[in-house]
Amino acid sequence: MDARLFDSAFRGDVNTLQELIVEDPLVLHAVTVTTSNTPLHVAALLGHTQFAMKVMQNYPGLADELNQQGLSPIHVASAKGHLEIVKGMLVLRPDLTLIEDKDGNIPLHTAAIRGRREILSQLFTTVSANELTSSRETVLHLAVKHNRYEALELLIQLANQYQIGNELFNAVDAGGNTIFHLACAGKKSKMVKLLSRNNVDVNAVNSEGLTALDLAVRATTGSNDEDEIQEIIRSVGAELTERVERLEQSIATKQQRRREKFVGSLKNGIVILAGIFASLSFEVGMNPPGGVWQEWASSNATKSATAAADGNNDTDPNSWSNSLFLGLFELASVSEDYAATKRGVEHERIESEKQC
Repeated sequence: MDARLFDSAFRGDVNTLQELIVEDPLVLHAVTVTTSNTPLHVAALLGHTQFAMKVMQNYPGLADELNQQGLSPIHVASAKGHLEIVKGMLVLRPDLTLIEDKDGNIPLHTAAIRGRREILSQLFTTVSANELTSSRETVLHLAVKHNRYEALELLIQLANQYQIGNELFNAVDAGGNTIFHLACAGKKSKMVKLLSRNNVDVNAVNSEGLTALDLAVRATTGSNDEDEIQEIIRSVGAELTERVERLEQSIATKQQRRREKFVGSLKNGIVILAGIFASLSFEVGMNPPGGVWQEWASSNATKSATAAADGNNDTDPNSWSNSLFLGLFELASVSEDYAATKRGVEHERIESEKQC
């Protein structure tokens, strides 16, 4: 590209552009041979509306060129949210609504991915809304996938306005997933609420035979989102498939058993240690250091030793050590049970995903 042409595009200098065109009427035609980013790409990127319109008027075909990233100028303008450039390009080239980038996305798709509401309103038509990506995703799939709540909200309004809501809301991608499947699997509670108020098939099954609730159970097991999302879905009549329901019941039963075992072990450890500490407190109270019982204890040391030798080790310090060890061992078992419970829950979740 002529350095002066690039510089004028960078600055949005329409006067210099006009001078270059007068000097060489084919100056804009030559750029497609020498560069990936045309002056129109640069203007679309930087929002130079007048410059972009001047280029379009002199060489409308430049709007078909893809840059090194595989984007046309209107894709670039849509991604950046430059509404006036998009509107001006469509006035001169209405067909640009359906131009594809290297990935097969039209400008409407790009705007949804980036959450550009004003651009979506400009590009949305009955035809463009029904265009699919290479993964058979609609524009609504893209809004959900990229977590663009406000864009999704607008797209739902536009779809209802154009009376194509039923078709778009229940369209499926390459995996057989509706937008409701994606929202539930992605734990997007706000989107789930929004979609549940519209005409979506809450019990549609995807290519794996799973409903949206199946995916929600699989995605939210053990998380803080579990109750909220599943409650929303169930409130609108969503159901589990039979196999997922069996798995959910099996996991719940095993988790309950582990919890009961954990509580039992904790109680045993506490009872043992409480008994030990109570006994030790009594011994200290009866035999304070330097107290009246010290002489008696000394004179009876031989008796205690004899009793220990005969197997009566109630007064043997080792017996207290053994009891203390038993109590600490029980509490250590509690810790291990708790860790095992967590591992078990995670294992059950993974196994359920495999079986689903």
